[in-house]
Amino acid sequence: MMRPPKALMNAKFVFKAKLGDSAYGPVYDDPTTTDAYVEPKRKKITDKEGNEVVANVFVVVRDNVDIPVGSKGTWDWTTEEYEVISAIPYCPLGQFSHIEVYLK
Repeated sequence: MMRPPKALMNAKFVFKAKLGDSAYGPVYDDPTTTDAYVEPKRKKITDKEGNEVVANVFVVVRDNVDIPVGSKGTWDWTTEEYEVISAIPYCPLGQFSHIEVYLK
């Protein structure tokens, strides 16, 4: 399966992977930048606890990177920081294509 074309990627997606929690709150890794397609849109999805939540942003990431739920993300044409509520690798026929990420 083919990966999404780089020409369709409209943003540099910057995320800080959540490493865990400490006594002082969540702990995040250093920011990682990747090419992505970002589309502001609302969609009702199910989070990792089984709750239905409304995602505000849909992101397609071309690179095979680890984006844990709870990570923080932003992109080059916004200053607001969003939380990752779902990050699912799309692997048709067992071959990596992209990651579909939903943010709130």
